[in-house]
Amino acid sequence: MIEVNEKTSKYNINPKQMIVQAFDESYARYANEQVAAPPDKVSVIATCISFVLLIAILILTSFTYPDQFLLWYGISGVCVILLARSVFKYVKARKEYLKAAGKPSTINKKRKKFFFLFSESENLGDVPNVMSAGSFLNIVSKHVGKQEETIFNAALRSIYEDLAEKNNPSLPVAKIVTPFGYVFNQAKRRFYLVQENGKLVFFDAEWMNPKGEIICDMADVVSFGRFSQYPSSINSAGGGKIKPDSVIIELKDSDNHLYFELISDQYQVVKKMLPSKLEIK
Repeated sequence: MIEVNEKTSKYNINPKQMIVQAFDESYARYANEQVAAPPDKVSVIATCISFVLLIAILILTSFTYPDQFLLWYGISGVCVILLARSVFKYVKARKEYLKAAGKPSTINKKRKKFFFLFSESENLGDVPNVMSAGSFLNIVSKHVGKQEETIFNAALRSIYEDLAEKNNPSLPVAKIVTPFGYVFNQAKRRFYLVQENGKLVFFDAEWMNPKGEIICDMADVVSFGRFSQYPSSINSAGGGKIKPDSVIIELKDSDNHLYFELISDQYQVVKKMLPSKLEIK
């Protein structure tokens, strides 16, 4: 049985899930690029203790040798500088670590700020669970590359790329040769072809405003092969010339008799998808 649906869910996405996932992945990448681990607290404490003891010894030594006090005070001064430098480096490294990854409040603050790009609530409460990829793409494209935060721009680019892939999947493209009914009455309208649950699904390739999809049982597939093996009259609906090496899929049930055209490069894909006994040679 060949069914026609005036809607298709093939372009639907969960915007909430995409927003949360994109932010978390972007933040994780940013954090890993900044600092891999917190600075060693034990080492800096041991270093400070060592310098303090050394400075104390140098000062006591200057009392013992007062005629050389300038030398001992000079060395003590150098030790004080090195001590201060060690403390400063630790504080700086600790601050960078907390800024990059280690401070939960920082993560939450940035997450809420990112969520506000899409929602009036910090938990995305007013963002729907289901939306077409095309509609969400319009929203995302307004923000891509316009954020001060590197994390935000990376997350937005990730969402944009995922939406583009959803709207333009890596699937065979079929053109309807024999338009029919009132939904798909346009010759050479493009469809993406996918096999699901033992059925063939042809869903409209116009992702911005898809008309729907055509679903057929495998039993409705009559044949497939090169156009040169079929009568040229199947292209009587017009829509342009079909090349002899183009791939044809023939569908038929009690009410409909349809032909779809695919480019020659898709022959092996179709051959794997359909039973070999249906191939016309």
